[in-house]
Amino acid sequence: SDHYDDATNDKPNAPPNCTALVVDSVHHDELTQNDFFRRYMVPNVPVIIHGLTQEWPAQSQWTEKRQSDGVVKPAVTTLARLYENDIAPVHTQRHPGFGCT
Repeated sequence: SDHYDDATNDKPNAPPNCTALVVDSVHHDELTQNDFFRRYMVPNVPVIIHGLTQEWPAQSQWTEKRQSDGVVKPAVTTLARLYENDIAPVHTQRHPGFGCT
């Protein structure tokens, strides 16, 4: 698997001249719609927003909690049954405009 080394900016298969990117991480309760647009949307700045999907049905219907340690993981059997014939597109960054320049 690809490994990113923060100390050396060594990123396998990355375009030349890439540097480490620091991305803000906020909980949705701490971010108003106006703040989101002003700080991230308008200047096109990436952000990780936590807690947005907590109430989504998929959180309970497509996951299962392991009894031994309480770890929540995808319910693979359920997902396979529901979506076994669906196609999931995967972005490969082979198109112009993606990656570092």
